[in-house]
Amino acid sequence: MKKLLQKYESKIIALTFPTSKDLTTAVLKEVSETFFTIENKGLRHHFNYSVILSALDADDGIRVKKFKQAFPLILTMNDQVMYGIGSVIKVR
Repeated sequence: MKKLLQKYESKIIALTFPTSKDLTTAVLKEVSETFFTIENKGLRHHFNYSVILSALDADDGIRVKKFKQAFPLILTMNDQVMYGIGSVIKVR
């Protein structure tokens, strides 16, 4: 997972959660040996790779109509992440 995320470091990515049909965006700020960091609304959140349930990537991006743009990477993350930071990262 680390190698995949490094490919998209400093890019805007999309985050989704199993119990939500919506997604939100964040900048993938840092990818290290044991964790990765995203930034949303000026706050940085650090997570172990274990919170990632799945990853979808495409060199030319994945189009999301609602956002009228393509994202290079969409991560499906554990619901506990959503509840832990839900007041900070607005799940649309």
